[in-house]
Amino acid sequence: LVVLVQLAVLVGGWALASHLMLGRRVSLRRLLPGAVASGAVQLLVGWGTALWLPGLVARNADNYGVIGAALALVSWLIVVSASIVASAVLGRVLAPEQEDGRA
Repeated sequence: LVVLVQLAVLVGGWALASHLMLGRRVSLRRLLPGAVASGAVQLLVGWGTALWLPGLVARNADNYGVIGAALALVSWLIVVSASIVASAVLGRVLAPEQEDGRA
């Protein structure tokens, strides 16, 4: 139940944010596949962050000090950024075509 609530909130947030950032020119129906993809990927990355990142930062801090911890965090930010870009691309691929043949 918690997972479904998290997913619903994420999908709603992504759909609304996309709709508003595009100046309300694109319908929510066309943005929904991208919002679902973004929400699902964000949920998975969030779980990965909670499970994996604390150990990674601790190990790198033990081995390399503050620089190791900083590099672990920066590396994880790259993972998060790549997941957002991949979600946007997946949403575009999944978006329905318009009636006039434009994407």
